[in-house]
Amino acid sequence: MRAAVWAAEVDGKQVALVVAAGTPPDDARRFLGVIVAVGDQSFTLDTQGDGRVTFTVTERTRYRGVRGLDELQPGMKAMVLARPAEDDGWVALGVGVRVKK
Repeated sequence: MRAAVWAAEVDGKQVALVVAAGTPPDDARRFLGVIVAVGDQSFTLDTQGDGRVTFTVTERTRYRGVRGLDELQPGMKAMVLARPAEDDGWVALGVGVRVKK
């Protein structure tokens, strides 16, 4: 089983913000970055190392930190687990965001 943890330093300690565990599909990839656009069925992330990547969401996309696509906003930091789509794009399997409070 693989695990991914997104953490932040709070009062000198690392605090887990998003934890994901499980066995992802063999063709899945993880992307980190900042959301730059949100559409009706997709969002775009300015990633670390891959440039801008657009992800399609489906009814099977899972979210952490927000309830769904309608709560995503430009400027949010996000971690996305996605698999290749048939049209050479990406389908988001899971989206975790850090929401400042």
